[in-house]
Amino acid sequence: MLSRLPWTTLRMSALLGLLAGIGGFIVLRTMNPEEKTARPILPGVLSPRMATPAVVAPTGPHPFCPAQPRTSWLSVVEVELILKQRGFDLVQIRMVDDKCYAVSTRDRAGQIRDFFLHPVTAEFIRQPSP
Repeated sequence: MLSRLPWTTLRMSALLGLLAGIGGFIVLRTMNPEEKTARPILPGVLSPRMATPAVVAPTGPHPFCPAQPRTSWLSVVEVELILKQRGFDLVQIRMVDDKCYAVSTRDRAGQIRDFFLHPVTAEFIRQPSP
């Protein structure tokens, strides 16, 4: 039965099998122009481990950022104002693991400094190692 299926059907079924994460035996086929049928040219074994879709493991508590509800976080504008009062110009801000802010700043001397900030109090939690 498989040898009578056109190449595109076999190619699509193999692709769908890969996308679904199903491991097993796959035979690559080519089209015979006279018979208009597919014949095997290269057998291959696909490991179920290779076909398994990537899954993100749940993360544990962040080692230095406390978990705080998002509703109590300071806004980006508030963080920028606090940093300006401390003598830093905000270059970039991002959330780290939904636990704290990671900021890149420029100090008065023009040097780029990176910090992790507490999301509610804007305290310096830690400076990343260079």
